[in-house]
Amino acid sequence: FKLYSAGISVFNHIGQPDKADACFQKCRTLARHAHIEDYLRSLSKQAVQKMDRYQTEEAREITEEAIAYEKELSTLKQLLYQDETDNFKSYAISLSQCGQVYAAMQDKKAEEYFKEALSHFEKNSNDYFITMSYLLHHYISQKEKDSYDRYAAEYFGGNTEPLQQFDYLMKEGTKEHPLFTLKFAFFAIFGAPCVNKVAPFYKIKKCADRSQRT
Repeated sequence: FKLYSAGISVFNHIGQPDKADACFQKCRTLARHAHIEDYLRSLSKQAVQKMDRYQTEEAREITEEAIAYEKELSTLKQLLYQDETDNFKSYAISLSQCGQVYAAMQDKKAEEYFKEALSHFEKNSNDYFITMSYLLHHYISQKEKDSYDRYAAEYFGGNTEPLQQFDYLMKEGTKEHPLFTLKFAFFAIFGAPCVNKVAPFYKIKKCADRSQRT
């Protein structure tokens, strides 16, 4: 099972989606012999490769399936281990992935999935900020300025001005163990619906050029 599961990612990476699909079907067949969490990881890998091929409807079906399984499994873990944050982490990751699919489809349901995922992640964890960046990107694509502003302050360390946000990203994003990926965070500034009204792009660019020289 693990060999075929790995094959999904390998063949997707080298641009052979048909072979990736074949590996996934093998995982389906062998699922009864695999650990449930290994099978759920194979669903996630298949959803990724479907998104890479812009087959969003198939990706949506797969992520919805994963969410249903993860919710049941997480609830069982909660009964056994009494630790909600840790036990619901995989469920939250599936919610976040499904949110990404809906966001790619330009569907407003993405917001619902991202918010639900955030409620289960440990606050200030990497997964929490990764999902928040996806939520901000969704608001940008939907041109929802007010919703963007509500979450941007938390994402950017309490800073509300774009130049302050940029300085914060440069300090936090270049740490040894950053909470977010700079390329995602920069888009959350440069693509923001309010950025041109608050601070012209050229001012942020000058700040970026200055930071690269130091």
